Order: sequence, then C-alpha cells, then structure tokens
Amino acid sequence: MSSKGVPASECLQKNCPVPSNVLVKDFARWYCKSRSGRLAPKPNLMSVKNILKKFFAGFQRITETEISDELRNDVYVFARTTLVKEGYTTTKKRELPEC
Repeated sequence: MSSKGVPASECLQKNCPVPSNVLVKDFARWYCKSRSGRLAPKPNLMSVKNILKKFFAGFQRITETEISDELRNDVYVFARTTLVKEGYTTTKKRELPEC
C-alpha cells in the first residue's frame, strides 16, 4: 500500500502503459464537467487543451513512457470538435482592450 491507501500497483510508476484514448477523453469530459470558466459558465477550449497538455507532460515525466503524437492529436481534435459540439466547453475568448 502507498501512503494514501492506494495499492502501489494502481499508482503511476515507471513504464506504465499509455492510457487509452477513451480514458483520456473521459478525463477531458470529467474536467469540463467539474470546472466553471471565468468568461462563461463552462471552461474555455484553450483551458481544456492546456490541461490536456499538462496531463500528457506529467504522465510522460512520471512514467517515462512516450505518448504518441497520434494519441495527442486524436484527443485534441476530440476536444476541439466533440466537446464543443456536446456543450462541455466554450470557444469564447477574452476581449482585449482597445488601444
């Protein structure tokens, strides 16, 4: 057991297999449902893409397992198309002040 009660076999460790695209897409949906945005009630698409980038980078750093560009691109396209179409995220952008 690890210090938080999770079995060590379920914790991230070196050489863990890459998560499936379904798992990462479910994570993206969960993230959108559990957050609210500052510009709109839903998180902005850019915020979702940034959290996905952080997820991939953190997973790769901890496990030392390479995540393919194909998986990354599949998830980014999913966020850009499906999450927007299903209403989980918004494409609203911050308005810049006029100079």
